[in-house]
Amino acid sequence: MSKFHIVLESTLCLVCGDHPETHSHLFFSCCLSQRVVELVFTWLGFRGWPMDFNGWLSWLSVPAKGIVNMVSVAAIAATCYSLWLNRNRCVFEGHSKSDVKLAHDIKSVLSYRLYIPAASS
Repeated sequence: MSKFHIVLESTLCLVCGDHPETHSHLFFSCCLSQRVVELVFTWLGFRGWPMDFNGWLSWLSVPAKGIVNMVSVAAIAATCYSLWLNRNRCVFEGHSKSDVKLAHDIKSVLSYRLYIPAASS
């Protein structure tokens, strides 16, 4: 917003309120984002996931064939989309979903899109 000379009341993350809001913070450093990523990727059986943009790029650039690659890309896309929607919910509705609820929503989307039997949260 500062690039467009729009003055904001605060530049802190609307989700956690602890750090300046940046894309990097929202998707990788925010405490809520980290908990959501941990819940989703543990559910998928991915034990080591990157926690910054360059790490995601490196992780996705490793040749993986078939279902593993498809699940990885779908999981990252669904997680980023859900975190962005949650950020906008904070802006326009003044509240955030919990980490468990966000992870549940992401798992549901992945289950439907990839036909993975949904496990209980």
